Amino acid sequence: MKKTTINLMGQAVWAASQAICILVLSHHNMASTIGVYTLGLSIFAPLCLLFGLNLRVVMSLESVDGSVVYDALILRVAGVLFSYTMTALVIFSLKDTASFEKWVALALIAGRVGDQLSDLIIGIYQRDNQQERIALSFAGRGVAGMVPFLGVIYLRGSFIEAAILSSACVIATSVLLDVYMSMQPGPTGHMIGRTSFKRIRRLVMDNLWVGMFPALDSVHTNCFRFGIFLTSSAQIMGFVGAAQTLFVPFQMLATAVGFMFLPEAIRVHRSGNKAAYSINIFKGISVGLAIGLAFFMVSVFISDRALTLVFGNASVEMRTGLYLTAVAMILVHSSGFVGLSVVARGATRVYTTGPIVGILVFVVLLAPEYLFDAGSPNIGLAVAVSFAGSAFARLSFSLVYLFLKMR
Repeated sequence: MKKTTINLMGQAVWAASQAICILVLSHHNMASTIGVYTLGLSIFAPLCLLFGLNLRVVMSLESVDGSVVYDALILRVAGVLFSYTMTALVIFSLKDTASFEKWVALALIAGRVGDQLSDLIIGIYQRDNQQERIALSFAGRGVAGMVPFLGVIYLRGSFIEAAILSSACVIATSVLLDVYMSMQPGPTGHMIGRTSFKRIRRLVMDNLWVGMFPALDSVHTNCFRFGIFLTSSAQIMGFVGAAQTLFVPFQMLATAVGFMFLPEAIRVHRSGNKAAYSINIFKGISVGLAIGLAFFMVSVFISDRALTLVFGNASVEMRTGLYLTAVAMILVHSSGFVGLSVVARGATRVYTTGPIVGILVFVVLLAPEYLFDAGSPNIGLAVAVSFAGSAFARLSFSLVYLFLKMR
């Protein structure tokens, strides 16, 4: 439990560092830049997960040797570079967006290349139960990105230089702290020998479909962002992106609960006690809903003074971004906890079907509004409600499966 807490603290430092950088942009009235950055991440993340082949899980297996780690690193670098290139092409194709905003956004997204490299090595740390190293990795990258970003803005006032230096420091920290250390002899030294095209091809073929679920799950998670961008502007997207930084503490709380919820769900399932299993599912729904409602209440009742302190302004657009985010996210954690109950039963196929259900329901719910009333002032609310409906669909899908299995 102590090691898990240390791990979560490291992730909290990383998340807080990311949020602070976004809030600094918000305080400098750069909502459009935040919007482009948010859209870029919404494209970059699913692509990285798709081409990442879920190799972190492969690295966490005891049977993995040094050669496989070396091959996996080559695949990860290639996948990340391809994903970044595709993201850049989309961003540069945007109309009505200043080049300055595109360059700042892309420079910031480049830092996620380092995060992806570390993600692979974290699989090794998980295998060896080195929770402290995981925490150090997250915290180190978070601080390495935040400090130069804030320093350059304060000393030079250049956002492009700040973003470039920030991302360079994140990548350097990832390489030195995780990748390089994993190449050294010792308890974390796993990379040996030369790469082999035959091994790389086998690694791809063995894990080709494994990366589909996290990629689809990421697409569904980002449906809210995609919908906002398609129906509004980069500036409105920026207000939503900034508002989501306020959601970070609630996400971290849900993550901490999830660490405790899954082992308990597995234990109750194995005990064969259906009543206890049902109570556990109800607890998951209740806790998830409580987290969602807590964020909703904060979004509704936060004062103008607090808004100005956190985001740099208390405009109608900023409040709208908060309201839309609060509505969209209200059922996300309930759906996630019930999904963990499905995982506890070993129903991988059912669990991986959830994101597809969510994406389809989101499209079906939003399509009529988008096609026939795209200019409506309530289109943003339609996007938020559609996403909340898609989360409810995933929740219902999991509950139906669990109900049928417990009959």
